[in-house]
Amino acid sequence: FTYLPLMPRDSKDVGVTIKDGQHRLLVYKYDTRFDPQGMGTPQYLTHPEMLGASDKEYFLIETLACSTKLTQNPSLLNLLNRNPNNNVQQTIKHITYVQGEEVVKFLTDIFDAVFAILDSHPNLAQDVFDALAYLIGVLSDKKFHNFRPVLDVYIERHFSGAKVHRSLVHCLRTYVNGGTNGTAEGQKLRSAFKGLEYIFKLVVRSRLLHQSLSPPPPHVLCVD
Repeated sequence: FTYLPLMPRDSKDVGVTIKDGQHRLLVYKYDTRFDPQGMGTPQYLTHPEMLGASDKEYFLIETLACSTKLTQNPSLLNLLNRNPNNNVQQTIKHITYVQGEEVVKFLTDIFDAVFAILDSHPNLAQDVFDALAYLIGVLSDKKFHNFRPVLDVYIERHFSGAKVHRSLVHCLRTYVNGGTNGTAEGQKLRSAFKGLEYIFKLVVRSRLLHQSLSPPPPHVLCVD
């Protein structure tokens, strides 16, 4: 027999699905020690060192993962799991390496996680802004235009960042004032302008949420 774990246990990125492509699988000889009661207990999954692999036989298979819950990207997994042991700044920076197909699959969860980082780490506002510009930029690709309404619904019904507008406006102003100081800064400014429509939608929605949560100003009664 042979087998292929969906999530390899020996991987440093626990929880990441196997990569698409070809996989060479070793062939093992079945032994009743692995299943003494005939109940199908897969002891070989937790104790692979007990197996005796064939020197000559193997299977060559090709896989293509298709899931709305699992990801093959460790950076995305780190963001969604919000593991406190991970480097938060590195996690948010690596979001720009996530492919568009993975972004749209977890779109609202990604935005929730990014704004959670901004809420708990306000010092990373510029990195969060860059991540948002990249994520919004993904939706400008014609291939992902159909997911723009998903972001619209998220902003109107699920977004809850009442203080986000301050950070977004500050970061955008920083790039506008110094966007031509270098190639990297210029690229970030272009990315920001590419997603300007949704950045302003987030700013406006955040400001409205802030106003709704703020106490009304006291009424002043003037008497002549």
